[in-house]
Amino acid sequence: MITDATYQGNYKILVRFDDGTKRLTDFFPFISTSRLPIVKKYLNKELFQQFYFNNWGLCWGDNEFDINPLDIYNGKFDA
Repeated sequence: MITDATYQGNYKILVRFDDGTKRLTDFFPFISTSRLPIVKKYLNKELFQQFYFNNWGLCWGDNEFDINPLDIYNGKFDA
């Protein structure tokens, strides 16, 4: 489970998990290559920085876009 997430700049977020694991994630490649407008709009850095986390992972908007915490934990978005 995610216990903390802090924005590090340039679409990077440091994510901490309840077992002590830390992942520095880089979402720019994912967002910039997405064909989905709901994802693409988060190229706007002000919107991107308004993420939050819950049991489902990192989320943006009114839960309109989220990232599975297992993908983060397993290093899919490592910077």
